[in-house]
Amino acid sequence: PSPAVKGGKGTALVFVIDARWKTNAAELIKREFELTTAEKDLLVAFLDGQTTQDMATARQRSHSTVRTQFHSLMGKMGAQSQTEMLRNALSVSQFVEQVGEIAEVVRHPHRKRVDIVRPGGRSVEITMAGDLTGAPIIFLQGPLIYTFSGAVEQAFYDSGHCVLSICRPGYGDTDPPLEGEDYLDTFASDLDALLDQLGHDSCMLLSSGTSSTFMFSASPYYSKRITGLIQMDAAVPRPYFNDLRTSSPWAQGALNAAEKHRVLQEFMIKSGIRTWKAIGQERFLRAQFGNATAGELALVTEPETLKEAQKAMDTAMKQGLDYLVNDTFRAFSDYKAEVAATDLPILVIHSENNSLFPITAIRNFAGEFSARTTLVELSEGGFLSINKHAEAIMQHIARFQLNNA
Repeated sequence: PSPAVKGGKGTALVFVIDARWKTNAAELIKREFELTTAEKDLLVAFLDGQTTQDMATARQRSHSTVRTQFHSLMGKMGAQSQTEMLRNALSVSQFVEQVGEIAEVVRHPHRKRVDIVRPGGRSVEITMAGDLTGAPIIFLQGPLIYTFSGAVEQAFYDSGHCVLSICRPGYGDTDPPLEGEDYLDTFASDLDALLDQLGHDSCMLLSSGTSSTFMFSASPYYSKRITGLIQMDAAVPRPYFNDLRTSSPWAQGALNAAEKHRVLQEFMIKSGIRTWKAIGQERFLRAQFGNATAGELALVTEPETLKEAQKAMDTAMKQGLDYLVNDTFRAFSDYKAEVAATDLPILVIHSENNSLFPITAIRNFAGEFSARTTLVELSEGGFLSINKHAEAIMQHIARFQLNNA
């Protein structure tokens, strides 16, 4: 009972039973205790808080019939009381959850999630993958890629690299900058702290998709510790896309509006990201890239790829949409001046059949900055070529590191 209401206000202690477990756990219980489908449904209803009278009403059955089925259910589960049956069911649920966590570790033996603590109580979310003692590569997460498949992480490990996916301020569990602090200064400071904790003086920076924009924007802030910039199936400044088409209707619309209709472009980006969040990664990818090559669409809709892609989207939007909207807006802008502002060497790895960022635009970009840019063209793989060419990509990165050590 809550305290007496005073001044029109009262308090209450609310218990929330999370029943998301029930699909997997209930099916396991049904199989192992040899329940009928009706008995399994009664168990789920019981765990949802229904009484036997509620169950009878919902099923349009007599109360005596449902009560008989319920006692049969308790007997098969070896429960002497409803409390004992609840305890048994929750134990199975916990077992199912733990098995899932164990399976995740088995699938990703070369992955580790960590957080670093920063001044002012800020924390920075990082996922390490590959050889955790190897040469560091800092990967800037985005809405399509944050973590990688087990096969890709194995390629990182085999090449002796530790790929650190870092959530920028406002993404995932990384706190935004403290009040009054500059965003790029904050990120550069986070990067310094990460390298210091790992005991490394320098590293390469890796981007994909729209995160390449941020990579170039921030490069003057950490140029002393970054020895090279790598963009993999990533965006380039808008002028290189002139008269070119991308397979994504949403991206094409944003590109078309970028120069003359900035308000419309901002509206399209914001509404597109909200839709993206609402319908989920798989439906969004299928809707936006239905006209891509069959091979490219098949690669990005594989179950494991979709699982990691959904995690990337959830991470990117965990604290809201503002930072992602801003990054996406900048990705469709002309940031050539920011590319020119750094003299760091650039490695561009791109698939020839990338339907999101056409290879012609990438060639135009690499040609303009040819004095410090190495372009590697992959035969296939689309806009997530790391899933098909992980070993080859790591070899190119290792060679690039050696040449720019």
